[in-house]
Amino acid sequence: MVLSALSTYVYISFLLVWQSFPPCFSFPYYAGLFYGLTISKRFPLNFFLEKKGNQNVKPIMIKGYPKSGETLGLYWTRAIVVVLLGIVVYVAVTYCFHVYYDREAAFRNALTCSMRFLEENKIVFWLQNGTLLGSTRLGRLVLWDADLDIGFKRSDDTDKVLAMMNELDSRCFGVVSTVRMGLQNPVRVFRKCTKRICAEFHETIVNDGVVISVDGSSPEKELFPLQRCTVADVVSHCPHNAPYYLKEAYGGDWLTRSLTELFQ
Repeated sequence: MVLSALSTYVYISFLLVWQSFPPCFSFPYYAGLFYGLTISKRFPLNFFLEKKGNQNVKPIMIKGYPKSGETLGLYWTRAIVVVLLGIVVYVAVTYCFHVYYDREAAFRNALTCSMRFLEENKIVFWLQNGTLLGSTRLGRLVLWDADLDIGFKRSDDTDKVLAMMNELDSRCFGVVSTVRMGLQNPVRVFRKCTKRICAEFHETIVNDGVVISVDGSSPEKELFPLQRCTVADVVSHCPHNAPYYLKEAYGGDWLTRSLTELFQ
């Protein structure tokens, strides 16, 4: 029975730590694991039934287990601990759903609005960095990623790009808007925020078969032609060779490494 419980916890641990659940969901899991291990070590089942054929005869007390007179108090103690643990788990899970899944809806709304605006203005764009990782690995957003990441192809008219970004801010964000210049290359990153989330739009130059962005350069053939992809039930565009860019950004183990580690 103990082995079965531990196996269940190991499976849940895989989901929590290695896949896509937000980190705060791991708190009730580890609280339950601690309680389960404590109970199994100090207060295991205090009797088992001796069997003769198919007939249960009587409970046999195991040496070192609570005596029969102590059983009632022990069970009351366990019951109180279980109730308290249940309250803690309920509060933690409720908080996680409110914080993270409300945030997911805010990300989805911002992404949908931004895509619509860029398409209206005939701007070539794609998902990148953490947003691309979520799309490729999970099919949805990584909920504890800091922001949306969208790359777009810069037009020759830089003033038009700036005016367009200002309009994007007023339509889809409107709370905070900043611009920074890349350290390696003379391209800009436009950071825009709502009250809930932020997004970064990475200006990208494509020239003579080379893609130049704030993060460096890459062959054009790795980016184009773009392919359709899905993130948070939103159909968008991703680089032609998404694994190439994810390896550049997160290392060769981007597909297997814990998401929590990738976003530390």
